[in-house]
Amino acid sequence: MIEATKIAAKYNIRVPGDWMLVFRAIVTMEGMGRLLDPEFDMIAMGQTLIMDVVKIQTSPARLKADAYKIAKDLVGLLEFLPRNLRWAMKKLARNDYAIEIKSPDTARLAVFMDRGTRRIARSINATGLLIAGALMVQADKGYHWDDFSVSGLTLIALGIFFILRPGK
Repeated sequence: MIEATKIAAKYNIRVPGDWMLVFRAIVTMEGMGRLLDPEFDMIAMGQTLIMDVVKIQTSPARLKADAYKIAKDLVGLLEFLPRNLRWAMKKLARNDYAIEIKSPDTARLAVFMDRGTRRIARSINATGLLIAGALMVQADKGYHWDDFSVSGLTLIALGIFFILRPGK
């Protein structure tokens, strides 16, 4: 088993995680067996079990049952495939074809996108108010209070309000 793992690593063979857990358990058992008995061989011990499993899986009765299931599925496919293809082609020809994706995460994604869009819009508005207020303060136009443009200060205050206002 250790040699098989080394070969898989050497040739970059990807092994699914579930199988790696099985291999790890077998290697652990083989290691414990060799500690107790240096001549212990896990493969030889499991050979009869493996042969029984292979015989069951490749028995003529099992293969016949699998072939029957596959044939039954193929008959069902051949029965409904022309009707479904005709329906799909009609939909496609009328430009009435749409793909609908249903996912529980879609609603959460829509909420996050809505929230992000609102934040961006609010920040653009706040930036515009701050710039307009700064320009009006610099222009010295309109009503003044203590040498500052009242309308410019009002725009700056509105911009700061939009920035500091908690968003939903």
